[in-house]
Amino acid sequence: MLYLPISLWGTGLIVLVELLKKIADRLFPATIPFHHNLLTCLQVVLLAWMVITLLQAVMNSGKPARKRSNRIKWIILLFAIAIPEMFFTYWLYHPSKIPAFLVPSFRYYYGNMQRNIIQFNPACSIYDSSLLYTLKPSSRFVLSNYEFSDTFRINKMGLRDDENSLSKPAIVCIGDSYAIGWGAGNPKHLQNS
Repeated sequence: MLYLPISLWGTGLIVLVELLKKIADRLFPATIPFHHNLLTCLQVVLLAWMVITLLQAVMNSGKPARKRSNRIKWIILLFAIAIPEMFFTYWLYHPSKIPAFLVPSFRYYYGNMQRNIIQFNPACSIYDSSLLYTLKPSSRFVLSNYEFSDTFRINKMGLRDDENSLSKPAIVCIGDSYAIGWGAGNPKHLQNS
């Protein structure tokens, strides 16, 4: 009968944190992205605690177990955690395989938690008071996401090109992620250098 109190406590705490989110939304609208992520992480921890505690209670119920059956129970617990994680990772690398009812959740997770954005990555860019950010001058780095992995070569002016292109550029393109070419690879003249 230990299952009912664990389930009630876990569910109650998760609902309480959800109510706390709603209150924080009204009181602190400017910090919604921060407190939503923080409180959602807390909910995930509470859910994991509840599931693991319930699985342990199920595994330890009944007669005193021998060492072999304890090992088997821990292996089952490990698979109960590992298998969903493997599906989650597979779906992130193969988005067309995500079940339709999970697509909005995966989009939210990827867009807000997982995506590597060049503007916010200190290995790739630096703050600029007038432009918001510029690429790190004279640098080389790899920007990777689930969809692509590109090597960037940045010249001394902070542009995605080689040093020779600064004297007589054929084409100059200024812009955001479309102009920089996320996932497009390096320009042909940089691919072998």
